Amino acid sequence: MKILDGMKQIETKEDMIKWATAINNGPVSITDKCDYQDVWAHSSRNLLDRLFIEASGSRNLIICSVHNTMAYEEVEHLLKTWATYQANKVIDRELELYLADHMKRETELHRKEQAFDEGKRTIYRRIKKLKQRTDRALEINAQLTKRIEQYRNDTNAANRHANEYEQKACKYDTIKAALGNI
Repeated sequence: MKILDGMKQIETKEDMIKWATAINNGPVSITDKCDYQDVWAHSSRNLLDRLFIEASGSRNLIICSVHNTMAYEEVEHLLKTWATYQANKVIDRELELYLADHMKRETELHRKEQAFDEGKRTIYRRIKKLKQRTDRALEINAQLTKRIEQYRNDTNAANRHANEYEQKACKYDTIKAALGNI
């Protein structure tokens, strides 16, 4: 235990590497093994997990040291921690890609909706103008129909008057001819 200089618990990545190196540097007595187990056991489980993940170049050394000193369940727990960390990294990366793709699609959809809405507005404006033109044309048509009807009435009245005048003219000619013979 001299190698650990009175270490009571593992608090940093360097402490963890120092602990693992001390175990792997040579024969370890039962007393030393118990001391190493005590240092491990007095350390925070969450801290050990985090330090194991951070110890990128020394993970194999740490796994071997834990295997040589602790129960297999500790090795299993560290490997599960590492696997969970890696899985979460992949999930986070995939989630980030998915969200970026989702945002891209949502932006594209929003752009298409805006274009669609603008197209609808343009069409509605055009429909409104055409309706106004149609209403105006119907109004003009109604006025022209009234005028035509008025012209027909006036023409019929003029034709009746012309017929009356023609009949009167015929009567006048007949009276004139009868008077002229006298």
